[in-house]
Amino acid sequence: MKKFCIILIFVFGGSLIMVSNLYAQGVFVGIIKFKDKTIKLNPQKVVKWVEKTMSNTGKKKLSKVDVENIVVEFELFENPKFNKHLRFKDGDVSYWYEQHIRYGVDEEELRFEFAARKTVLEAADDQEIIIPSQGDLSHLAQQIMADLLRLKQDLKEGGERSDTHVIKAVPGKTNGQKSQPFDVASRFSASGWMGDGESGTKYVQLIKACKINPYSTPYCIKITYTPGPKKWAGIYWQNKPNNWGDFRGEDFSRAGYKKLTFWARGENGGEVVEFKAGGINAPGKNHRDSFEVSSGKVVLERTWEQYTLNLESEDLSCVIGGFCWVASRAANPDGLTFYLDDIYYDF
Repeated sequence: MKKFCIILIFVFGGSLIMVSNLYAQGVFVGIIKFKDKTIKLNPQKVVKWVEKTMSNTGKKKLSKVDVENIVVEFELFENPKFNKHLRFKDGDVSYWYEQHIRYGVDEEELRFEFAARKTVLEAADDQEIIIPSQGDLSHLAQQIMADLLRLKQDLKEGGERSDTHVIKAVPGKTNGQKSQPFDVASRFSASGWMGDGESGTKYVQLIKACKINPYSTPYCIKITYTPGPKKWAGIYWQNKPNNWGDFRGEDFSRAGYKKLTFWARGENGGEVVEFKAGGINAPGKNHRDSFEVSSGKVVLERTWEQYTLNLESEDLSCVIGGFCWVASRAANPDGLTFYLDDIYYDF
């Protein structure tokens, strides 16, 4: 069975210069699947933009001009050849300045967002691939965010250790060894944006590398939902990007998983969220999830709490939607911000 959304392989050794040389020699491989296209990332350009994430101003509170200067640094005002409609405008600067002021998105998180977007845009331009909307660009950027973070950490350490990072789907297996817990957040794609989330980041913001009080250091997932016209939103972590049943799910039936566990907390406490696994069953599609479990509506605490979805009697032969959250305006009239960490299929 194949699952192939992103494969990023990093091999390091020697020094920062040596790391750059290794990338230049093509040791790095980066591929994103987008609809019927394959976007291949340029290793030298990936390193260039990740290195720029290290150039923080040191300011805890940025001005709008500061945000604009960071946009300039990542060359997002420049016209992409094939994606001119995705060029940053003044309104985009205002949007990210609001994310910084209102939602606490710090400078490092802004730089990572811009680095991921620029990496995807350059690769798409090089291959003459058109990305239809800012929402599509945001989803593609989120897919490579965790790998850029790992690359940054290795660059910080000077490339002195040899390491290989590979994202692939071999359910419950690691290099042919015995079954292991399955890390949903790193091995499935947070691409199933629903409800108001279908408008991209206008109403829903997903930060995969949030440093604010993670349960497991150094990062957790931060989600903010501001209710829009559909009055509800959610995101599925899917086995293939935007897979609503066009492709078969992963077969976990022999992995022995008995539960899905995760940690969650609210920004203020009192946030109401439903968590699910499975349940994708779109009309007219060839495939669907073979199971569905739900936590029901959960009232979050301000402190980290672990939650468990029981899988013991479930048919896990086709897992498309590995994990999902759903929230509504009815339960959260003013919207909500909450955090997730350590989402695992476990024994």
